[in-house]
Amino acid sequence: MSTLKYEPSARLEPTIQSLLTELAIPNEASTRTIFWAGNGGCAALAEHMAAELVTGMGTYPTARRSISLTSNSALLSALANDRGYDQTFSVQLEVLAEPGDTIILLTTSGRSANMLEAAKFARRARLVTVAFTAARDSPLFEYADVVVQIETSSTQVAQEEMTRLLHEFCSQLLKG
Repeated sequence: MSTLKYEPSARLEPTIQSLLTELAIPNEASTRTIFWAGNGGCAALAEHMAAELVTGMGTYPTARRSISLTSNSALLSALANDRGYDQTFSVQLEVLAEPGDTIILLTTSGRSANMLEAAKFARRARLVTVAFTAARDSPLFEYADVVVQIETSSTQVAQEEMTRLLHEFCSQLLKG
């Protein structure tokens, strides 16, 4: 696992370039799917970023296959009821993902059971796992290929910085 530390006042470009280098996502990987997951505000951010990649951010002529695992409320509630809330993302990955796809986990705490189960499944299924978090220590670190650690104790600041980082990430990914 690689850890990229990000200070909220820092420039975005070096962190994003390091992330893209770590992930080694070539342009031809556009046939791979990027999945997103999060809870609460991070769930909304997961939906937002999946939409940015599918629409080419309204700017780029290219688009990327991208799916938010938080978008289908009927599916989420059925999985929570039938399998348990901790399985809401891992079951979707089991059905939808293929080896070589990427899962991006957005979590300020780094401790949510459903995020941890998704990361465990991703490791077994040979998915690339990226975690964006403000956690200083998390069981998630054991399963993520790359961790982008936002150095703040504020949930609000962490989510704002994730938004900034992820917009730049999507933009760089779409530029190829």
